[in-house]
Amino acid sequence: MDSLVSIDVSAVPPQPKGVGRYAIEMLKALGPLVHPELEVGLCVSRSNAELFYSLGSNVAVLCESPANRLARLTWEQSFLPFLLNRTGVRLHHGIHYTAPLLYRGIRVVTVHDVTFITSPQWHEPEKVQFFSRALRWAARNTDAIVVPSFDTANKLKILLSPTAEVVVIPHGVKTTRGPGYRDNYTDRSGSPFILFVGTVEPRKSVETLVMAFDEIAGEFDSLRLVIAGQIGWRADKAKTAISNSPFRSRIDLLGFVSDDELERLYNQASVFVYPSLEEGFGLPVLEAMAHHVPVVTTRDSAMAEVSEGYASLVSAGDVLGLASEISKELTSPRSRKELTDKACNLLASYTWERSARGHLALYETLLQG
Repeated sequence: MDSLVSIDVSAVPPQPKGVGRYAIEMLKALGPLVHPELEVGLCVSRSNAELFYSLGSNVAVLCESPANRLARLTWEQSFLPFLLNRTGVRLHHGIHYTAPLLYRGIRVVTVHDVTFITSPQWHEPEKVQFFSRALRWAARNTDAIVVPSFDTANKLKILLSPTAEVVVIPHGVKTTRGPGYRDNYTDRSGSPFILFVGTVEPRKSVETLVMAFDEIAGEFDSLRLVIAGQIGWRADKAKTAISNSPFRSRIDLLGFVSDDELERLYNQASVFVYPSLEEGFGLPVLEAMAHHVPVVTTRDSAMAEVSEGYASLVSAGDVLGLASEISKELTSPRSRKELTDKACNLLASYTWERSARGHLALYETLLQG
């Protein structure tokens, strides 16, 4: 008898960011690996369905949730478990912290980080209330919890002592270079630039990067700072730092950018800087490495884990330390061969196919048990 697995991707926004890219790229890689005895059905949202209908015959849409967030979360705990139980789904995987309480099969949940509990000030209060409760429930009521890094696994185990198995399955990264690649790093005006990619929100500590830029911009007359990402919740500190910068005219806030534009930015950046206070994985760091761009990020973090031996590391919130490391990368750049060799060695462990195989192996183990 075939085993039916459902994967809930209804939380992915129409303009996918970190979690969305994990879901889409992992599922693209999963499709060709699925064997005939395993059926994979997706629970999508009406707002994102078009992202998933074209993934291939081995991964099909099973159901659609409402587009509204509150309605979707209500649907997940009411209609969805009824549907899963009625259709004989044997294993359900929620890729964004939650799973239906009334579902009677095998439950798997992906936990991206534990900051809803450890650092609630970084998140909207209603999200803190909901997801901190979801995290505690998952630790006691699921069969397995997927996390993207050993850093996150360790923090989860210390914080919640889960009875569920905690399985580390890292994300992957695309390694092909897209349009706009060239060996010299400049922006469209011909100026070298520092690149940041991510939502502008409290834990990303963009204000630290802006202040570090202020420290060195006078030494590099044409240097620019490019910030690619949406303005998120409580971005006041970052916006104030940008407004007050004496080099405001050399700071570019791009907002959300297309995949092609993101490729161009990675390909042409002089240095990629990711000063986040904490991440579950730090996918932009891996993406920058895939483009052989020098990286400066935070030590004692998931980013340090995935970029081991490649990135320059500074303590979280250290403005002068960050400025110093950026300056070193700009004035004494490492050779392209050194960056390429280190990136290739590290990235072999971070492919979407490897991530998909990890998920598939987990599903099969749980189904056989």
